[in-house]
Amino acid sequence: MRKLLMLLAIGAVASSATGCAPQIRYVTLSYAHNPTNTVYVAYTERPIVEAHMMACTVGADNTPVCRPQPALDRLLNAPVQ
Repeated sequence: MRKLLMLLAIGAVASSATGCAPQIRYVTLSYAHNPTNTVYVAYTERPIVEAHMMACTVGADNTPVCRPQPALDRLLNAPVQ
């Protein structure tokens, strides 16, 4: 599990350091003990402020496998009424 967290942290730093335009990415990791050992990664990117969520697990070869969570994205970005 520590390898997954380290890979995600390195990936966030590496991906924010690439690109032509200045871009800011905020990443928050959250872990819950569950049978699938899922780590939820919440992040937002600027200049467009939209929240995103991914569910990541560790594959059989110890590589992270991340899946976007579009339903959670819609919930996080819903207008406040």
